[in-house]
Amino acid sequence: MPRELPDTPPGAHVGLLGGSFDPPHLGHQLLALAAFATTPIESLWVIPCASHAFQKPLTAFEHRFAMCKLAFSHLRNTHILTLENQLPTPSYTINTIETISKLRPDLSLSVIMGSDLMEHFDTWEGAEKIKQLCKLSVFDRKTLLPGVQSTEVRKAVKTGDFRNLDLQVRTYLQKQSLYRP
Repeated sequence: MPRELPDTPPGAHVGLLGGSFDPPHLGHQLLALAAFATTPIESLWVIPCASHAFQKPLTAFEHRFAMCKLAFSHLRNTHILTLENQLPTPSYTINTIETISKLRPDLSLSVIMGSDLMEHFDTWEGAEKIKQLCKLSVFDRKTLLPGVQSTEVRKAVKTGDFRNLDLQVRTYLQKQSLYRP
């Protein structure tokens, strides 16, 4: 079991923002900003998944982790975790939450998510337990956040369109030749 989590004061309210982040885009950054602006979290933990629960192919974890560090570097009290890369695969949100809860039972946790994920939330592994252990903070993706999806961003990057990416993430993608034909 992993042992290290970000240094967070006892009893803090922490927002958990998980996802593939393949790549992290402006929609993810705006979601994080909206979470800080509208929920009582003191810290946000961004948690890239190690493997997708629905077996979607992903860019190597180390690239997605590096891009998250760049994309979220503008937000104070935001930490990027390697936690799911240390847990059994596939990456299920409930396993991550249970691990955090065992390591830091004093924390109050909120799962931060876009409304598009709520459509199928009841089919998630351990959905009922997630609701018991965490508050769900759901943001309307269509009104608060641009309709940007990583799948569309990857397609756009293949054609040289980087408009929905943070400048630092764009530079990283170009240096690493990610998502190029």
